[in-house]
Amino acid sequence: MALYMFRRWSELHARNRRSWDEIVSRLSPAWKCADLLQPGDTTLLAAARLWTVFRDAGVMMELADYADRDGRDSGSVQELRFTALSLRFAALRALASRISLR
Repeated sequence: MALYMFRRWSELHARNRRSWDEIVSRLSPAWKCADLLQPGDTTLLAAARLWTVFRDAGVMMELADYADRDGRDSGSVQELRFTALSLRFAALRALASRISLR
């Protein structure tokens, strides 16, 4: 249990030390070229693999956390966080429907 807690602590510490550019570099190429998304916009789900969208939504949430820690406009941060959560849930729903069809 102690090893697990230390591992989680070290992951969190490393995550909090990442710069904006390091976080953005973790996005897939499809998101780096995309225009700003509107909340609830899931059009890229059809163009990318679902797990990639799920992972990129997590990176977007990390970007929102970074902007929140940096004291950026809270309205923009909340929109980014909402968009990321919407994409993550849409990817999960699509993955679940694929699994249930098998």
